[in-house]
Parts: sequence; C-alpha cells; structure tokens
Amino acid sequence: MSVLGGLWHLNGAPTNDRSLEQMNRATQEYGPDGTNIYVNGSIAMLFQASHCTPESHDEVQPQIMSSGSILLWDGRLDNREELISALGNTLHDKSDAAIVAAALDRWQMDAFGKFVGDWALSMWNPSGQELVLARDYIGIRKLFYSATPDRVTWCSHLPGLVLSGHQLSLNDDYITGFLLGYPDVDLTPYREIQAVKPGYTIRIKPGKISQAPYWALNPERALHFKKDADYEEAFLELFRESVRCRLRSDSTVLAGLSGGYDSSAVVCMADDIVRAAGRAPSFVDTFSFYDRDEPDDDDFEYISVVEHHRNRKGHHVALSSTGDTFICEWRGFKAVPGFGERQELAAELSKIAEQGRYRVILSGEGGDELQGQALQCQVALADMLARFEFAEFGQQLIKWGLVSRRPLLHLVVGALIRLLPQDIQQLLQPKRHMPWLQSRISRKKRLAGSLYAPVLRRWTTSPKARDCIETYDSLSRKICFASVSRLDTRYPYLDQRLLEFLLAIPIDQVLRPGQRRSLMKRSLRDLLPSEIQNRRTKAGTGRCVSLTIEKNWRSFQENLASGLSFRFGFIDPKGLETTLREIKAGRIPVYLISFLKALSLELWMNDVVKRGVISIPDSTQAYAEAA
Repeated sequence: MSVLGGLWHLNGAPTNDRSLEQMNRATQEYGPDGTNIYVNGSIAMLFQASHCTPESHDEVQPQIMSSGSILLWDGRLDNREELISALGNTLHDKSDAAIVAAALDRWQMDAFGKFVGDWALSMWNPSGQELVLARDYIGIRKLFYSATPDRVTWCSHLPGLVLSGHQLSLNDDYITGFLLGYPDVDLTPYREIQAVKPGYTIRIKPGKISQAPYWALNPERALHFKKDADYEEAFLELFRESVRCRLRSDSTVLAGLSGGYDSSAVVCMADDIVRAAGRAPSFVDTFSFYDRDEPDDDDFEYISVVEHHRNRKGHHVALSSTGDTFICEWRGFKAVPGFGERQELAAELSKIAEQGRYRVILSGEGGDELQGQALQCQVALADMLARFEFAEFGQQLIKWGLVSRRPLLHLVVGALIRLLPQDIQQLLQPKRHMPWLQSRISRKKRLAGSLYAPVLRRWTTSPKARDCIETYDSLSRKICFASVSRLDTRYPYLDQRLLEFLLAIPIDQVLRPGQRRSLMKRSLRDLLPSEIQNRRTKAGTGRCVSLTIEKNWRSFQENLASGLSFRFGFIDPKGLETTLREIKAGRIPVYLISFLKALSLELWMNDVVKRGVISIPDSTQAYAEAA
C-alpha cells in the first residue's frame, strides 16, 4: 500500500520540504517506488508510491485536479469501467487516481459514494482553504489525522504521526475497547490522534472540523428471489467479480491457503478466472502454514487436497512450536498494542514475499462472519417469531434441537432474548470471568457502532437487522485494527457489493439446520474438491502459546514488574501472573485471545514509555486506587 500524508499550518505559517522529514522517515519502507513532496505556502503533502496494479505506474501524485485541488490517493478502484463510462470516456490518463480526480471534479462530495474498492484519500482545496479526508466503506485502507488550533497533520500510516517528536497521552477508551474486543473505529491509542471513520468524509477548515457519512449500511434492506438457484447464481457472479477485481496486479498474486473453506474457495475461484482469461496458472501462488506439534492440526492434509486439485504446489511453512510465537520486546516501533500474527510465520512470509517479489496477497478474512459460519440459530428462530411465522418456527425449532442436541427450551429462551434491544441483551449475557482485568474494565458494556446504536436500541428493530449491524461492525473493527503490512492485503469476502448482498438475503439462505455456509456450498459445489466441502475441523494454537511463555518466562516477569497497565487502571497484575502460570503449565483459559491482549498491553506500554512516545502523568496512581 502506498503512503499519503501531509501538514497544514492553519495559521498560514509557511512549510518546506523539511516539514515532513519525520513522517517520511517513519513510513519510507512502505513506499519502495519513490517519494513525491508537494509544498505550497502553508501546505505540504507527501506521497510514497507502492505500485500494485498496471495502471498505478502511470499515476502522477500528488494529482492536480482540473478544479485546482490537490489529490493524494491510495487504493484500488473496482468499478473503473463504470466510472469511466459515466464520465464520458474523456480521460486520457486512466489510472485510478486520475479517474477519482475526474469524478471529484464532476460530482464534488457526491463522488465518494460512487467509489467501490479499497481506498483512502486526501484532497486539498487551496481556493476554499479546505482539507478533505476519506476512506473506504469498511476501513481496509487506513487514514489518521491530528488537529490542533494551529495545524493539522495526516497520514495513512499511524507511525508517521506518532513519531513526530511530540509526546502523546494514552487513550483510555481505545485501550478499554482493545481489551474487551476491538476498539471503536475512530480511535487510536493516542488521545491526540484520530482515525477517519470508514464510510465517512472529514472536512477541515480553520476553526472547524466536520464529518459526515457518504455510505451507511441499510440493515432493513431485504432481497428476495423466487428460488434457491437464483440466489446461487447471484452469489456466484458477485463472488467471481470480487476475486477478479482483486487479481488486478502487475505481478504474481500470492493467496493465503489454510485448507479451510474460505481460503480454498478464493484460490479455486482465482484459478478459474485465470484459466478463463488465458493467463498462466503461475499468476496465482499460494502461501500455507501448519504446525504438526499442535493437537488436532490437520491443515496440511486439506492444503494438499487443494494443491492437488489445482495441480500446483505452493509455498509451505512448517511451524514447529519452538517457543517463538510472540516476542517480549520489539526491535522496531510498534504503534498499537497486540502481538499480531505468529512471529515465526511473519518472518517466513516476509522472506517469501521478498524472494518472489510479491506485492499482493489474498485473504479469506470475513468469510466466517458473512457466510453463516458464525451465525447463531437463535437469530434465525427469533426472526421467524418477529414475522409471526409460528408454524415455521416450530418446525425449525425441532430441526435445530436435533442437530444441536440442545434442549428446545434453551433454544426458545435464546430466540426470545434476541428479540430484545441490544443493551438489554448485554445485561442478560453471562459475566465473563477474566481475572487479569481490573474490575472497572470488566464492568464496561459498549454498544457496537455509534452510528447504529439508536437502531440497536429500538424494540422494533428485527433480529436479522441487529445481526447485520453487529456483523458489519465487528468486521469493520477487526479490519481497522489489523496490522499494516508491506503487502497489499486484499479481502474478496469484504467486497462492498458482495457484503451488501449477503446481508440483505434471507437468513435461511446462509444458515440451515446442519448446513452452515449453505448458499456458498451450494454455489461452489462444482468448483471445490469434495474433501473441502465436507471439512468439519479447524486447528488450534494453544500449545505454541504455552511453549512461548515457558521459554520467555524470565523476560515476562521482568516486564510485568513495572505494572504500567495496573497504574493506568487496566490490568490486575496478580490475576495476570496467575493466568500466566496456568498457561505455562498447559492449562489454556477460555478467553485466551483476551489474555494475550492483556499481556501484550503491558509489554507495549513498557516499550512506548521507554521510547518517550507516551508520558506517564503523576495521576496514574489514581487509576489504580479508583479501580
């Protein structure tokens, strides 16, 4: 992904090439194809190129628009031909940046809702003295900004703003969200830096900052066809188009392959598209990893099935649970807490990407949530009750009882709870026992997505509509939190058109008794090997965590001795150490991911304080006393 950023002195003070030196240094590794800096009076703009599509080589950024505005664009347009046609085929330069510039010249702020793809942009209007920031509908591309009365700085990579030489303060709301799940999408760990919300535009003028959505999910939208075959045809067309758009690359594409349903479907569909286009099968390579030391890890077997099906072996990383899954100290600066992916895996992927000169990787992220794998049957049952379909409810209740082997009364109660507003549902949920969290954090309850909170609180909102909001919100939070990589990570399941379709169709198309991913499996039955269609298992990672803690035990104890997260009122050090000892002994807690977040928070806070990024005010002791 390319890097865009800039600095604007609101008081009119002049800028120069050196104004963005720190930002340039902090983000240079992500822009291997050259750096351009635009300076004009009080504004300075930075663009570091990373070319991932054939058309991107023709881009000239910053892009000077016909209106005189200056555009910085990082992204991939998936509806290029549609926009070119609407603009009248008058474009000489048909790079994505040029198409976006022409669209903004033609439709101004209305243009944002017409862009389909993964993108972020900034636009400076010198005549109106206005800066506009915007990003895609779900937050795949990142964009951050910091505003004071005197100046605004922005960057698509968080370190570009954090490593500015100014000491920052910790954002309590972000850390709370991080420990309980994922933070709100407009927050960063630093109070002074905000993220542009997905699907939003930010307009900044001297003395005024405003934001407005250009896209919003319509959770009540319903899409009905006459028969199953119509849904299958529509899904297959949208999924094919989603993968095709993400194959637009000027080099060989790497695709993650775990042997699971989502990644296998992406790889097999990509092969089908490549064959139909007459391209060489080598245009798509695969990257797989497995750990045979983990109990019940059978990924290798299913990876081999897909490789045999496509008659092409991919890159393999055989992990061995050596105790290097995550590290206690980071060599470079880490802008957000969290261990991220396994360290030995990240190192191997980086090596393979460099050797193979890969720029693009396909991910199966989002498949579970959108295809019905994570959907609870109580939502489907509750939706029948909301529509007064009592006969159908009775029939489905019995079927789900037989499949799930759960008492019918439990399913009925679960369905009735799903009819309630979300804040009441949260009060009825069982309390999570996570002894490593301070009590004030454990007590916190949050509604998902401030834009949709009023809808979630309504009694009249249908169970399906609530589930649509929760699905979109959880995906957006997860994607916004994802680590930045030098690879352009593309998500076929998060295609805007595909997501809107899947959230609008009836629940029983994706979830049926004993048939999760029903629509996907029916649609792709001729594309995937039967072994993948029928897979029921998924590998875990508990053993590698125990070994890592055991191997680095002394280092963990030294880091925990500072108790920074306790002083800020987040973590209970006794509970953290007790759980740490239990995992070392091989007893894995139910909320393992939450525990690892708590552990990473302490290590991360030690690091950012040592680097002088975050200051520790004297009042931190009050946090602990209040808790």
